[in-house]
Amino acid sequence: SFWYNDVDGVKSGFRLRSSYLKYEHNLDWAMWEGVKSGKFNYEASFREPTFWLGTGTNFQLKSFYLDGRVGWEMSLGRDLMRGFFTRRGSTFGAKFKQVLLKDSNYLPVSTSWSKGKINLVNFFYTFRKPYRIFSTEAKASLSSSTLGSDFDYNKSYVELKGSWNGIPKHTLSLRIMGGYSSGLVPLQDKFYLASSSPLEEFDNPWYRSKGTLPNDWRKKSHLYLP
Repeated sequence: SFWYNDVDGVKSGFRLRSSYLKYEHNLDWAMWEGVKSGKFNYEASFREPTFWLGTGTNFQLKSFYLDGRVGWEMSLGRDLMRGFFTRRGSTFGAKFKQVLLKDSNYLPVSTSWSKGKINLVNFFYTFRKPYRIFSTEAKASLSSSTLGSDFDYNKSYVELKGSWNGIPKHTLSLRIMGGYSSGLVPLQDKFYLASSSPLEEFDNPWYRSKGTLPNDWRKKSHLYLP
């Protein structure tokens, strides 16, 4: 596989995926080397269903060294959504995440990260109910720093989305969101008015590093990740 950012230039590497019957023992391993920088990057995850906790429950471990940031995650979640083309139902769970900035040269234009390690536990819930004419989706998230973190803070967030298709060939959509944080919140996990936080952008490979998308687009505010 190939990717690009301004620090590494072209990154070349491979990705391997394996599983048993595409359900158990799900392993995902990827590694790249920057042609210009000579730096190695990797991302690895392992996901396993936990039947003894109920149908739809999964445990996941993830480790990464990507574009100047290093960390790992551990999560336990339950997916009770049904449907193939249109998903409906609820998803909920908990996740622990540790992330540390190692090289600020990778940061996208106009993006700031505080120096220091983040240890964070997050509880999340999503509910989705589509109808023929009206569809709704609700999300709630509660996060708190844990022992060993260089930042002591709490953060909560709620979001409600709805769409109405009562007029042929037209869709009316509404999105309401709100959040609250307290304590010493790092720059990468603060709330931002027009886009997601830099920590959330890191999870999207297009927004992760400088130069993957044109820097002029970022400078002129043409790039927003909802």
